[in-house]
Amino acid sequence: MRKRLNYAAAFVFALMLPIMPLALVSTQGCGSLNKTTYKVAQGSAITVDAAMTAWGNYVSVNHPSVATEQKVKAAYDTYVKSAIIVADAGIAYNRAKEVNSPDVATQQAALQSALKAASDALNGLVDLLRQLGVKI
Repeated sequence: MRKRLNYAAAFVFALMLPIMPLALVSTQGCGSLNKTTYKVAQGSAITVDAAMTAWGNYVSVNHPSVATEQKVKAAYDTYVKSAIIVADAGIAYNRAKEVNSPDVATQQAALQSALKAASDALNGLVDLLRQLGVKI
């Protein structure tokens, strides 16, 4: 049961990328990470959901070109892929921490790197939408 909670925490962790500072990973224990993940994840999911809802509204009113829609889809897909990488890195970090592996620092660095990449991907998506005139 505990492993399922850790995997669920890693997945939710991936959803909270835009509002979780990178330093959080290095300062929180495993139990605290799970609690923080639960509290913060809702904000990130709302951020991505709000951006894509705004995009949907924009499309229905402005009917952008297929090329523009493909750019937005590519930016969104990049964000989703990066969130999956964060989840995988979170799982690896939790596993290393559970067994007191000497590899914990390496896994933590990989997680922080993945977090930055995912945050950059989300910012890229939001910036693209704003450049197109989407009200977010």
